[in-house]
Amino acid sequence: MRPLPTPAVFATLGSIGLLYAAAVAQPVGLFLTPRDAFLEAVELYSVSADGRTAGGNARSGLTGRQHADFARFVAPGSLRYVHPPGGELSLRGFGMSDDAAVIVGSAQSVGDPFDPLPALTTPAGGLEVFSAREINADAGEFLGVSGDGSTAVGYLRTGSDQTERRFATRWTRATGVQVVPPPRPETLWNHAQAASRDGSMVVGDSVRADWNTEAWVWTAQSGTRLLPPLPFSSFGGAGAHGISPDGQWIVGDSDSSAGPRHPCLWGPDGVLDLGVARSYQSGRAVDVNANGTAAALFLGNPRAGSGDRENAAAIWTETTGTMVLDDYLALHGIAVPRGVRLYSSEAISDDGLTIAGNARYNDAQGVERWIGFVATVPGPGAVAVCAAAGALLNARRRR
Repeated sequence: MRPLPTPAVFATLGSIGLLYAAAVAQPVGLFLTPRDAFLEAVELYSVSADGRTAGGNARSGLTGRQHADFARFVAPGSLRYVHPPGGELSLRGFGMSDDAAVIVGSAQSVGDPFDPLPALTTPAGGLEVFSAREINADAGEFLGVSGDGSTAVGYLRTGSDQTERRFATRWTRATGVQVVPPPRPETLWNHAQAASRDGSMVVGDSVRADWNTEAWVWTAQSGTRLLPPLPFSSFGGAGAHGISPDGQWIVGDSDSSAGPRHPCLWGPDGVLDLGVARSYQSGRAVDVNANGTAAALFLGNPRAGSGDRENAAAIWTETTGTMVLDDYLALHGIAVPRGVRLYSSEAISDDGLTIAGNARYNDAQGVERWIGFVATVPGPGAVAVCAAAGALLNARRRR
């Protein structure tokens, strides 16, 4: 008869179990949203602070109409609609709070793709859609939300064609939808793209009368302040698209000395060109991790004849520089399935180990479809924890 484990062995196994759980709490690998006939498309634009949940929207063929709903994806394969599919509203989700409880975006009547209205969902209030009368505009969208879920940012739109104007907005429950002052009086279009964790800082991009763009940051204390483009940039255009939880780091893009837009990072020491990779000549950074050491971005404009596709999901880290995400994952032993093209990185977790974004593939009929992805690489701590677990077990065995 095999002897029963002693209490000391149970304690050892329990300690190892806790260490192992800490090391593998977030599954490592590349995880894709489901591919089936029911889902026409899935788009992921946000990720929770811990990297466990990605947010966006899923479009289904349930009703035979263009219907989408807010959705959450938890690796390795759980996709959940936030509201029952099949309603009269089509929802697109662009931002999510750190705990994945609040999703913000826009709502449209099914079959009417031209006039979105700001929308959000919370556990307490459910789905809220702002009417044109409430926002005093023809249309609008929420493009981002603060980490604590208290502040949604985006834009309002009035007029059309030559008379169209866009106004950056900031919403809280207490204030309602308010316009963020533009960086210049002559600004034509202004978009608020992202907010710090507590909502006190907002970043965005604006379009001037000459159609050049500018990056800006807003606080209640200092108002709207322009961010500098990269040194020696060809036209001086820039845009801000993401901000770290504490507001210390901002990412976006800027005209470069070479001409095309390059992803860039604004920090305490100024603005940094994050560069491009392979044959790509331009790119944009859209999100940054908590300490400014990693950013989610996508690259475009490949050189003719290079064989690189139109767009590519990418990542920048302090140690690797900018890399196409396929190559970065391969460094960590993670392969992209054949036929799947990682198209854009859209969000990054606080620790910089998880990227969420969008991919494309061709179905059995050759139709190109969108799917979302979550990619997590192992952190340096995971190896150390597993090594500690092994050392603990060996120590017990030697006694």
